[in-house]
Amino acid sequence: MLKETDPQGALYDFHEPAPISRDDLLRVHAREYVDQVLSCTVPHAVAREIGFPMTESVSFRAQCATGGSLLTAMLALEHGVACNTAGGPTTPALRRVLAFASSMMLQSR
Repeated sequence: MLKETDPQGALYDFHEPAPISRDDLLRVHAREYVDQVLSCTVPHAVAREIGFPMTESVSFRAQCATGGSLLTAMLALEHGVACNTAGGPTTPALRRVLAFASSMMLQSR
């Protein structure tokens, strides 16, 4: 965790999320899709929907952004507010990430 101070002197924390695990992805996504994303072998039509060709760096970014969304949800429950600065590259991707974090939080209750 990195502590920073804004121009007005308020202290805030930056948390670095871990990439989401394959097991966690399988809790909300089909095995075939998870395997395709992790191995960078998604069909062209799926890559077009995602908005990027699926490369190792895009796959890793997606894993970190999803891990960050889950961490953000957990921190928001603990502190009342939290923000994931990674966000999602496209509206469908953002919806998937938010749906994933919501589903994981409901399953952890």
